[in-house]
Parts: sequence; structure tokens; C-alpha cells
Amino acid sequence: CYHVKALRSKHQLSQKQMSRIMGISVKSLSTLEAGMMPPRLRVTVIFRLSEHFHLEPRQLFMPDEL
Repeated sequence: CYHVKALRSKHQLSQKQMSRIMGISVKSLSTLEAGMMPPRLRVTVIFRLSEHFHLEPRQLFMPDEL
């Protein structure tokens, strides 16, 4: 996901707040923001994130979509 950190910053969310929205740990969020996929990341995480920010799931994976 290219835009997780950008979305978090844009909406002035802490890592703890963003991890709650996504339903993952802060450690997994940090891994994702560093450009790596955490082990066992579920597709539901992507849907939660896209629904919360009113985005299409594909937009989270496209570098120039936001």
C-alpha cells in the first residue's frame, strides 16, 4: 500500500489511531509504512482502510492515485 502513511499524515492520525482503523497492530502499521508487507496481512485490512477514507481499494496500491 503506497498511501497508508500519506493518508495518516493528511488526516493527522497517530499510528495508534490508524492501526485501530485498520484493525492491525502498531508494529504491523510501521512495517506497512516502511514499504514492506507484514506477514499475514488480510485483505479485510485494505477494505477497512478504503471504506474509512472513501477510496477504491485499488487506489491504495497505485502510486499516483490519491
